[in-house]
Amino acid sequence: MNKLYRYSRVAFALLFAATACTYDFPETTEPDSGDLSLEKYVAVGNSITAGFMDAALYNRGQENSYPNILANQFRLVGGGEFTQPDIMSENGFAPQLSDPANGVILGRLKLNSAQQPEPLEGEFPLAEYNGDVADLNNFGVPGIITGQLFDPRLGDPAFIGTPLFNPYYARIASSPGSSTLLDDAVTSLENGGTFFTLWIGNNDVLGYALTGASNEALLTDELVFGQQIDLALERLTNVPGVRGVVANIPDVTRTPYFTTIDSAFIPLAQANVDALRAGYEDFNNGVAAYNAQVNANPDLSDEEKEALRRPSLSWTPGLNPPVIIDEDLPTVILPTPDGNIELPKYRMLTGSDYVLLSLPQDSVANGLGTMVPMSDQFILTETEAENIRSVIEGFNGIIESLVPENDQQVRLIDMYDIFNNFYENGANLGGIPLTNELAPPYGGFSLDGVHTNGRGSAFIANQFIQTINSGFGASITLVNPNNYPGNDLPGL
Repeated sequence: MNKLYRYSRVAFALLFAATACTYDFPETTEPDSGDLSLEKYVAVGNSITAGFMDAALYNRGQENSYPNILANQFRLVGGGEFTQPDIMSENGFAPQLSDPANGVILGRLKLNSAQQPEPLEGEFPLAEYNGDVADLNNFGVPGIITGQLFDPRLGDPAFIGTPLFNPYYARIASSPGSSTLLDDAVTSLENGGTFFTLWIGNNDVLGYALTGASNEALLTDELVFGQQIDLALERLTNVPGVRGVVANIPDVTRTPYFTTIDSAFIPLAQANVDALRAGYEDFNNGVAAYNAQVNANPDLSDEEKEALRRPSLSWTPGLNPPVIIDEDLPTVILPTPDGNIELPKYRMLTGSDYVLLSLPQDSVANGLGTMVPMSDQFILTETEAENIRSVIEGFNGIIESLVPENDQQVRLIDMYDIFNNFYENGANLGGIPLTNELAPPYGGFSLDGVHTNGRGSAFIANQFIQTINSGFGASITLVNPNNYPGNDLPGL
């Protein structure tokens, strides 16, 4: 069963464990910028930098973006104004839920009375930004991969309707079709900028994960990623007198998009169990015959036999995991009186696999995961998740190599470690929990399961502040995430 908006007293209790991130408020330290100048702060990144929440970019999300929260704290130590490209929309535009070509423009997600997220009516973000791009501070653009920092097609109207075009950048591009996002950000930084943050690269692996690891073309090549990050950092740090913080990539598989649905979520009565056992009887017999051959093979070690054996399918009355297709299972060819056949690569989902939040519940009710095995687009297998983590660790190794610990100009913030700790332990914010979940009022992620909400963004802002304070000898005041909005309760 989908536990998306189940209120969990158990989770509440666990969050007070001593291992959780803990903040006590209010602070009494006199704020000081140390040897930093924060007169003009420029943020560069993707959706989480822009304030994308609830599957859309809308007013409240922008107001509670982590760069805007940071800028408010910087003002206490001499920081200047922080200008964002205001979207001026209460519901915004949800690109993954909309179909503009057919007139379907949907906005942010909101909980309905059944505690399920539903999109509101939205607005396509084509209105041009009226301000001077050279004075803009937030260059977060939802959906971009690292290479698009350098691609003028990102804002070129000639590419509308293709993955190369991004309406969020098009509305702020200084010269649509010829300027690039990084060019515009560097120009702003050169126009009096003193400090920057760069958090990019999540989408270079996230897009692949969101498809259930079914389209490897969505993964950025590690060598290409390294060249792009190196060039972006070179451009930003070449601005005289500027200093900054660079964030690495968190484990995207540990966001609620992948962790919200339990592995056993399909309810079955005894009659359903009997029907499934009968329907898959030939398959299970084939598995048993193949495993017997493997076990009887004297040329195989116990470890090799274990790796080659195929699991059978089984069900019991109550909640069950789905049947899935796992292409990483060993290929099995079985002889039959009618010729050789290949045994389908079916198995039961395990607790080490992940079900995507995009899973259509109506399809499950109509047999998906039971009589119709679940395809790769709705799941991440344990192997796929491990491969994704390996790619992220490779990307992070590149980022870390470009930002050495003793660098006096740029400091690294380890978001990979921070979010792993948050996933395992949550946070205790002045006695109030923040969880790695969606369920209000304590969940730190917005309803799309990937991006943080206002409380989560404040938590992120504090991680940047702590890195700035320790890396540059500053004492900038932490914010209280409890003062920022989480997910609305149904009906609000």
